[in-house]
Amino acid sequence: MPREPFDFKAFAADRSTRNSQMSNELGKAAAQAVMLINGGAAAAILSFMKGTQVSNVFFALGLVGYAVGVICASWMMYSLNQVLYGRSEFWQSYFNHEKLGEPYRGIWKKKADIWLGRKNTAFVCSVGCFLIAGFCMAIAIYA
Repeated sequence: MPREPFDFKAFAADRSTRNSQMSNELGKAAAQAVMLINGGAAAAILSFMKGTQVSNVFFALGLVGYAVGVICASWMMYSLNQVLYGRSEFWQSYFNHEKLGEPYRGIWKKKADIWLGRKNTAFVCSVGCFLIAGFCMAIAIYA
């Protein structure tokens, strides 16, 4: 029985679509998780300390740390959007006749890689903010 010829374009389009969807979902979940962790920690600390007089610089630094963690998570979500846009443009260059060519693909690959680095940095910063803010809160509460 003869085999049908392999359709690389269909395979590439399908793979690109599935990878983009999965990357978007997982990246968004990670960004939402670190945003929720930082925001939830700040809310929990504020409700825990309700009615207590705390005039400690570490308490203020802890709250600022959680806020910066939320901002970093927001930056991560924006960066993820830019990564996906760059990857989409890269793959579209294979099928769009006006955008064909290695230089166009190279430009969008480089842009997507830069945004990927920013996304990863934002994630590390958000987790780092949580750890530092938690340490500051521990000092503020027990000092």
